[in-house]
Amino acid sequence: MPPTTTPGLVWPSSPTRLLGTTPNSPCASPQADGRIHAITQYSNNGLGHRWLKRDGNWADWEQFSNVPNQVDGVPACLRDTRGLLHVFWRDANSNLWWLRQKTINTDWAKPEEIVTKTAGGQGETAVGVQGNPAPALNADGRISVFFHGTDGALWHTHQQGADPASWSRPQSLRGNVGQSRQDPGVARAGDGRLHVFVTNAAGEVDAIAQAEADATDEWGPYVRVSPPNAGVTGSPSAATDASQRIRVFWLSGTTAHHAAQCAGYTGWGASQALSGSAITAPRAALAQDGRLEAFVLDSGKGLCVARQKAVNGSDFTPFESLNLTGITGSHPITTTTSDNRIAVVARGSDQATWVVIQQWS
Repeated sequence: MPPTTTPGLVWPSSPTRLLGTTPNSPCASPQADGRIHAITQYSNNGLGHRWLKRDGNWADWEQFSNVPNQVDGVPACLRDTRGLLHVFWRDANSNLWWLRQKTINTDWAKPEEIVTKTAGGQGETAVGVQGNPAPALNADGRISVFFHGTDGALWHTHQQGADPASWSRPQSLRGNVGQSRQDPGVARAGDGRLHVFVTNAAGEVDAIAQAEADATDEWGPYVRVSPPNAGVTGSPSAATDASQRIRVFWLSGTTAHHAAQCAGYTGWGASQALSGSAITAPRAALAQDGRLEAFVLDSGKGLCVARQKAVNGSDFTPFESLNLTGITGSHPITTTTSDNRIAVVARGSDQATWVVIQQWS
């Protein structure tokens, strides 16, 4: 039987395979009109994209002709408050790039290098980018982008003022993320503050939060979210539940764990293990019925899902297989359609991109 999900919806019996080979997993986001847009590192290290057409079919892969063929890793994308898509990626020289739509659903602007690994003026730093970037929207709509630096600290840059093309100089948020190529997790709580999560060099999940909403230059201290010596592997992830409290997910060995923000958006509750085996940390999305659904890859069962037993509850169902054993590689990406159906985008063992979208029953 397929796993249970939101009443009135079902998981499909087979995914959609988007032909073409990709070196890394894709990112995905809905456009202003709700159609999903998938973006990935291309086979020649360029940047390629594909999107759902209005007839429900997928467009062919296209390469961004003006992006240098130096994409390295998994790009990250989001939609801003005006409906424009933004894409961020690291290049082979540890610099951070940015590409945005000029108009909703259509044209793209020229890509820009917003963090450059040299010592100098605006946007330049002696520290390079390692791991994949993690963008997020501040409460006022400005984008902040977080990344692990080659110095073993967490760094960020953000849009300045009303000009969306003006970016701050990179700022260190300190921390101790080590020298591994991992990704920060980031989410915004109901009080408007961004919280960023990293795996520290001791294998624990640490969190740092804005001092107040939109305070991009003012941050509180790091706090530990996981138990001490938790043996965390890989990158943590974060999602906001129906109560607008953040829930953090991570992987220790082959067991996924999660912890929830306390009421009032301060402090963190005790962590709990999710039942079932995993090789990636969960990536969660909020379903139509207000419950989080968390997705992992399992070496034997492929793509699996667990869901909250109750809205905002701490208990999740055991991981159940979606019977898609061909999906491998790094973590799956979750997004939603225009009518708030969950979509999961992942890379297959055939190096193609696979898409699974909830269907009406």
